[in-house]
Amino acid sequence: MPVRLNCFPGNANVYRFSISWPRILPNGDASEINQAGVDYYNRLIDALLENGIVPLATIYHWDMPQAIAEKFNWLAEELVMLFTDFARVCFASFGDRVKHWITINEPWIHAVISYDIGLHPPFIHDAGAVYKVVHNLLKAHAAAYRMYEAEFKVSQRGKVGISLDSWGLEPADPNSEEDLAATERAWQFKLGCVAHPIVYGEYPPLMREIVDQKSKNEGLTVSRLPDFDDEWKAKIKGSFDFIGFNHYSCEKVTTPEHAPNNVKRIIFSSSSEVGYDADQDNFRFHDSDWPTAESWWLKFTPWAIRSVLNFFKDRYGNPEIIVTENGWSDGREVIEDYGRLYYYKAYLNEVLKAINVDGCNVTGYCAWTLLDSWEWTAGHTVSFGLHYVDLDDPLRKRIPRASAKYLAEVLSVYGCKWLFLPNTASKDLIVYNLWKPLLTPNQSE
Repeated sequence: MPVRLNCFPGNANVYRFSISWPRILPNGDASEINQAGVDYYNRLIDALLENGIVPLATIYHWDMPQAIAEKFNWLAEELVMLFTDFARVCFASFGDRVKHWITINEPWIHAVISYDIGLHPPFIHDAGAVYKVVHNLLKAHAAAYRMYEAEFKVSQRGKVGISLDSWGLEPADPNSEEDLAATERAWQFKLGCVAHPIVYGEYPPLMREIVDQKSKNEGLTVSRLPDFDDEWKAKIKGSFDFIGFNHYSCEKVTTPEHAPNNVKRIIFSSSSEVGYDADQDNFRFHDSDWPTAESWWLKFTPWAIRSVLNFFKDRYGNPEIIVTENGWSDGREVIEDYGRLYYYKAYLNEVLKAINVDGCNVTGYCAWTLLDSWEWTAGHTVSFGLHYVDLDDPLRKRIPRASAKYLAEVLSVYGCKWLFLPNTASKDLIVYNLWKPLLTPNQSE
């Protein structure tokens, strides 16, 4: 079947996709390569390049061959080399044309959702598992990066990175020392648990101090937060050519003692008493004034993306950043998706400020998503797609939403015209910088 690329908005010149591990290696290891799977990705990559679109490939976006899942999960270090073997097959098969690689998508989120909350396979409910899973995912990433460096980089001249989830975090009371400290703990545990090791070779000192002390208080002889030996520290430190940056929303942070009344606490854990979430000793929540998407966790907070980009710049040496996910959910049947349009307008404005005003080293941006997709446990009940997909049509007809037309205009002229919207907008948003045009490279604030 030919690859259809007629739904790319405007001058879009990059497409992020993931390569399915079970589709390429159905047995899990490299003993049998499914050529039909390789051929599918070859057709996709070739079609992208023929149309001037850069392929940005993710090697692991959480799908694992059943043959491996029956023996191992990410609590087992055996997966590190199995993943490295899969990455080698990907580099060897596609690296002559794919020059931008992401090893693993959102290690922390994968660890929490699959091994603590237990919503995704292997459906484990263990608040103490997160550290071990992240530890092995970091090893897998570093092993794949160093393997590419040793075997493929000279001939293929590509770049390899990793995509991190990155929530905006702000103190509930910016004048409160307790809230500032609670927010710093949240930064170090949520973003620092992966970003700090790949930049500096070890976990954040604050995170190490807290977990080590709590482990000791619990009577444990070994910290719940594993250590990297010197060999792994050397492998992990600097194991990126760019960092992928997935961003959607923001959270306010205070201490449990100062938690506001009648506000739902955000807990990404099966336990509020022990484990990764409890170790942070904070209370995270959403401001009730922030507009909400179809997904409860997604709030309209455009200033937060600029804040997190500056956090990367200030804490991690201003690495090259590619925004690999950013988007807004709505109902599937909504075509005039003005809520999503507003979201992209405001968030892109903040990304441009981060680049042109703050000097953040952002080199790329990917919207989530081009088409309606299966949104994990939400299935098809919500949509992030710039294009509606008719699932009842055998050819899966695509219909561009208002947001797709808007982004096509932005990509075509690198700016935006004033948009006069009807009163039937899908979301009533009156928010920060909503009506300010996008900054051009010669403008600042």
